[in-house]
Amino acid sequence: MGHYAMSVSAGSRFCAGFQFLVRDENWGTDTPVLDDLQIDEKPDAFSVAYRGTSASASGRLVYQARIAGGSDGALSFVVEAEPETDVLTNRTGFVVLHPIEGLAGKPVKVLHEDGREELSLFPDYIDPKCPFTDIRALSHEIVPGIWATCTMEGDAFEMEDQRNWSDASYKTYVRPLRRPWPYRLPKGKKFTQVVRLQLLGTLPAGTSKNPNPSINLTIGGAIRPSAPHWHRRRCRRGEARARSPRAHSTIGSAMDGLPSRSPVRARPG
Repeated sequence: MGHYAMSVSAGSRFCAGFQFLVRDENWGTDTPVLDDLQIDEKPDAFSVAYRGTSASASGRLVYQARIAGGSDGALSFVVEAEPETDVLTNRTGFVVLHPIEGLAGKPVKVLHEDGREELSLFPDYIDPKCPFTDIRALSHEIVPGIWATCTMEGDAFEMEDQRNWSDASYKTYVRPLRRPWPYRLPKGKKFTQVVRLQLLGTLPAGTSKNPNPSINLTIGGAIRPSAPHWHRRRCRRGEARARSPRAHSTIGSAMDGLPSRSPVRARPG
């Protein structure tokens, strides 16, 4: 855990991994010391809790982490952190990875920090800029009738297309790069970040031989750092993005099946 990958699937993989990490002013990723591990397993739920300590020349940060999941299709990862010294960092918080396979060119509903909702597409072709910024939640259909929503709390998030650096994922990370970095986490100022995954919807009759497919949570190895982040300062709000020629027809055909609390609109080209 810590900055290790956790893959989530329900028949097909819909989240390549998520992680809480601390990166220093040179984009080095600290390896935390984990202790006080507690695991609770029940027939319809589980939880994993632990304490993490990140200590380097850039400062010392301690945090309490808790991962919990249930038979209702919900999974949460909560981190409550406190710097024990001032911490100089380029990024401290969650990173969420969505797989390219199965999602490239597919519809995605984006909920922004200001409450605005838009319907767009995961980039089909490699996008050299940030596809989405100021993200609060991302929703997409994983199988017909079932939608996965990933909600991120505690700060602003934005997405980059990791195929620019030969990685097969869309990475959504905390704190947009248009903000100044490195930045300082003041000693003693606590903060909380949360990632929540939720499955919603109903499978059509006869869709699956298994009416209650298991949800698999896999803890893997450390996610390797990608290319130097100075290259990523190209991400800016409002920049035009390359669009797939089939974007508008794909969006239109997807709108009927999209769960929504309020009207959505197509993203301008």
